Amino acid sequence: MKQAFQWASGLILALVVSGSPVLAQEHGHQQMMKPRVPADKLAEARALQSPLPSSSDIIEKGKSIYEGKGGCVNCHGVSGRGDGPGAATLNPPARVFRSHGFWRHRSEGEIFWVIKYGSPGTGMIPFGGMLSDEEIWTVMQYEESFSGGPHGGGGGHEGGGRHRGEGMMMKQGNGREGHGNQSGAMAMADQQTGLGDGELQDKMAKAKAAPIGITEAIAAANAHVPGTVLEAEFEAEENQAFWEVEIAT
Repeated sequence: MKQAFQWASGLILALVVSGSPVLAQEHGHQQMMKPRVPADKLAEARALQSPLPSSSDIIEKGKSIYEGKGGCVNCHGVSGRGDGPGAATLNPPARVFRSHGFWRHRSEGEIFWVIKYGSPGTGMIPFGGMLSDEEIWTVMQYEESFSGGPHGGGGGHEGGGRHRGEGMMMKQGNGREGHGNQSGAMAMADQQTGLGDGELQDKMAKAKAAPIGITEAIAAANAHVPGTVLEAEFEAEENQAFWEVEIAT
């Protein structure tokens, strides 16, 4: 186990020294967790709820808006990774819709409010003049489907578990949030990468050839081991890029 932590610590330090774009992306994900609704409007925004049921038909309509009329794809990218052609110069970066952390920590009302009214100090302009309220709620279902909601696979298909009070995540026996009856380590990795179940399984299978057991490192972080680099990364809450490094091929 000590060797696993030494390897992970060395990897992180090496990436810092090399100026890795992966860690730059991680910083962007940390920024992603911050609310973008003004403090005096936050309570009002959080009280908003979607009037639409979750359905594959609505998600398909949302896709049309996302890739067409709404122009969301220009910054948020085709796959919801925040890597669209207009995202390169954005600071803070465009939201990454594949991140479970983003959907877990932002209420649907906040997301609706930002789409409708924009977010001062960011590249997010108000879309209330271009999209109706119903269209905004509709495109939100498609955006959430990137994260692999209860019915989705992380690729922009049926999902939208937040809507109408449905929780996207379920509690594990260890008190952390996870998916179904996955192990705690696998659930944590799934949350932090934003990968769908199939993609995550593929990544983990390939990771078995790594110098140390990747699942061991993930399990240690999930156990919240004090005084380690992994603990610090875990406490960042939305360390999606870190987990992508851990299970990369």
